[in-house]
Amino acid sequence: MLLYRSQDLRLWKYLHKLAEGKANGKQSANPCDSGEMWECPDFFPLGDRHCLLYSTEGKVIWTTGHYDAQTHRYTAQHEGVLDRGAYYAPKSFLTPDGRRILWGWIQETRPQAEFEAAGWSGVMSLPRVLGVDAQGRLTMTPAVEVDILRGARIMPATQKNGVWQWNLPALGCELILSASEPTTVRLRTRGTPVWKLRFDPAQGTVNCGELKFSVPASASPSSMRVFLDGSVLETFIGAGEALTSRVYALEPGKTQLEVEASSTSVPMLVALLAISQDRMTH
Repeated sequence: MLLYRSQDLRLWKYLHKLAEGKANGKQSANPCDSGEMWECPDFFPLGDRHCLLYSTEGKVIWTTGHYDAQTHRYTAQHEGVLDRGAYYAPKSFLTPDGRRILWGWIQETRPQAEFEAAGWSGVMSLPRVLGVDAQGRLTMTPAVEVDILRGARIMPATQKNGVWQWNLPALGCELILSASEPTTVRLRTRGTPVWKLRFDPAQGTVNCGELKFSVPASASPSSMRVFLDGSVLETFIGAGEALTSRVYALEPGKTQLEVEASSTSVPMLVALLAISQDRMTH
């Protein structure tokens, strides 16, 4: 990531490298092949620190650290994966009230022939508010403006042996539940399982399909939020972990959402109104 300076935004002077990736040990005629491939860098102040985001080889990396305004050098102190799923190339902006809002590109995971036949590819994520916790880790929460889309609460259709189940008349809803106990969230279409996520707070692990990752003990999330919109699922575990999934087998009126947990707190499901009626979701 190269740093330049300009007094008029027309003439630029190169200063030095602000940050650089890690060597991978490969030898190639193309020097770029010898390290990480970086795209869409985003560098900004956040609280009493600075944050650098970059996209590389299908994932987004965040770092937080110190920027010396005198020498114009950035030293990363903490890093992690911003989203564990189909989320890429995000860019942020600063709101008038001082919030740092991040938008990301949700990619397709279906074959190219299928999205070519559908006539569209990719969607934008929900806006996320960024912050830094006491340990220096990046935090993310859905922007409060998302709450404007909430409709009526959808009461559980059935509840038996710690399993809550809803039949979804439409593919737009928000699930809010506790993350204090082992919890499994499932989606079924016509009775066939099509998506499953399990969070075990004692082990600090998340499993979703073939994906498995750990949640730092310092995060200790107390709640989860799962947003379903068409073929998109955005899951937020506390304020530090996010997972974006694509599920194409869902059908309105024939899809069931299940929550299995030993917690006595009842999960809440609310309908989400469409931002626009003129959109493609399948």
